[in-house]
Amino acid sequence: MTSDELLDLAEQTLRRALANVREHLSDKPLETLRQRPHPEAWNALECLAHLNAIARDYLPRQHRAIHLAKARQWARVPEVHYSAAGKRLLRRLAANKTFKSKSRYNFYAQTFDKNTVKSFLIYHEQLLRVVQEARTVNINRCKVPNPTGWLSAYPLGNVLEFLARHTERHVAQALRAAGVPAEAIQGASSSLSA
Repeated sequence: MTSDELLDLAEQTLRRALANVREHLSDKPLETLRQRPHPEAWNALECLAHLNAIARDYLPRQHRAIHLAKARQWARVPEVHYSAAGKRLLRRLAANKTFKSKSRYNFYAQTFDKNTVKSFLIYHEQLLRVVQEARTVNINRCKVPNPTGWLSAYPLGNVLEFLARHTERHVAQALRAAGVPAEAIQGASSSLSA
């Protein structure tokens, strides 16, 4: 996959997720956003809080990595390289695979309000700006430290793909939890999911 293709797909996926949240969740009553499809499942606000926590951890690291790449003049490259750590990160998002979130990212049974939806929109607009900035640097050489462990760092391209696919997955989960019919959701599956 080329760098431009990856960044275009990440941008489209994030824009679609933002549009779905704006259209289907931002105006829903709080009771609807707090309902659970079944007792063990996250509600819509818990899904968005999870995405907010991930974005809160990754955004500053991505900004630092891009700033460093610009300072060192690491020019764009045509192809995306997948590191071993990046491949492991992306394997977690296999379509039929569930993954237990670390406690710092698991907000089950916590109470949230509509500010969670606003925070999601803000963080993911910032993430879109990171995708735009990434178009000017080498997304393979630019490394983003893992926020949950000090030993690994991922190439920026791998992180952006992970964040876009992860956002798509949990926004779909939030929409299902809020009772939004599948046919009403924009772009029910994207090319990144393949």
